[in-house]
Order: sequence, then structure tokens, then C-alpha cells
Amino acid sequence: MTILKIQRILVSAVSLVVANALSAFTPEEEGLYAVFTTSEGELAAILYFQEAPLTVSNFVGLAENSISHYDHQTGVAQNKPFYDGLSFHKVIAGSIALTGSPDGTGNDGPGYIFPDEIAPSLKHDRKGILSMQNAGPNKNGSQFFFTLSDEGNAQLDGFHSVFGNIVSGLSVLDAISSSPTDSEGVPISPISINSITILREGSEAESFNASESLIANPLDLQLNFSFGEQESPAATFSRNPQIDYFY
Repeated sequence: MTILKIQRILVSAVSLVVANALSAFTPEEEGLYAVFTTSEGELAAILYFQEAPLTVSNFVGLAENSISHYDHQTGVAQNKPFYDGLSFHKVIAGSIALTGSPDGTGNDGPGYIFPDEIAPSLKHDRKGILSMQNAGPNKNGSQFFFTLSDEGNAQLDGFHSVFGNIVSGLSVLDAISSSPTDSEGVPISPISINSITILREGSEAESFNASESLIANPLDLQLNFSFGEQESPAATFSRNPQIDYFY
């Protein structure tokens, strides 16, 4: 067993002990879990890291600050867990609760986008489904939502990437759903994510590493360098016209 593997196991074990000490949630089955500590209480979701590895890698990487992200407005690199302190910027009672926008407007993200990862077997078929918000096809970033009802979500299927579902704390989701909002769905009293803790239960979940998963499945880009007038450099790349790779 390599030193890196031993270190990873030790880090996972320490993280699990610390998380369990702070959280009321204890996994009953093996899997990868996200525990959301919010202003309204605690939610826990199982993450579909096998069915949606890219989406889960992005989410876990941002939550644990293990992948690079930056402020889209300033271009300054960030070095903190991405979701800590972010608000639910829109709540549509009986429909969805949106979060993951750094400036709280729903118009920004982590400074990059990635393609859809829609598994036909994963549906928005009940309350508590965890799914990606996007700015159009193949324009996912950091924003995600919870479904707030067991019905009326079928129109989301095929357009948004499902990557988990709530397994504990649905009453907290009900409290979020019933929060007073303005005419645009913005909560009158701020609803925030204080922190997200990732729990790994079982060997498969323990071996899941967000940054390694993203490195193993990079976007297929080949840069072409050229020099223009006065030897000014330029770089271009072939791109899929269906995907906007950068904001």
C-alpha cells in the first residue's frame, strides 16, 4: 500500500470521526454522502457517484475545496470550501429550492462550466432529489437544487443532471419550502448553507477522489498557438459547438 493511499485513508477516517461528532446523521448503508448544515437545520443526501461521477466529482470537489475555482466577477482564485455561507437564492414552494450561487443572484458560478450528465434511470420523481441547475444544455457550474414535492417535477427530467437525494432531514426541506419569499421567489429571511461535510462509508466511497476523477476524465482540448501582428501570441482550440467550455 502506497504512502499516498495510507494518507488518504487516514484523512477519510479523521474526517468521518470529526463529521460524526458534529453531525446527528450516521450512514446506515455504504455510500458517499453530503451532510448540509443549514440555517434551518441539517439535511443529509446520498450522492450517486457511480451513475453521475463527473457531476458528483464537481460537487464534492467544490464542497471540500479540492478542485480549483475562482470568483467569476474578479477572476481571483478562491481557497475555501465553495458552498460555505452561500444562500438559497430562490425557493419556489412545492417545486424547487435553488442554491450554489456565490453572489446570491443565480447568475454566477465557480468560473467554469461542464457538460450535462443525465442518466436515464435517475428521475426527479420525489421530494428531496438533488440536481444541477444550468444555464442551458451543457452549462453546469456550481448551482444545484432540491425538489420540494413528490409530484410535478417530470418536466425537469432530461434537462437537469440528477446526482443524489435526501435521506435524512426532509422536515428541514419542508421548512425551506414554506419560507416566505418575495414575488421573485427570493426568501424574505436569508436561508443559508453553513457548511457541507462529505462522508465516505465503505471501500468504494472511500476510494472516490473528486480531483483524481476529474483528472482522469478531462475535456478533450488541444491548444493551438500562433503569433499575430508584432509577434502577439494567441491560443485557440477546437471545440464542440454544443458546449461552451468557459464563461
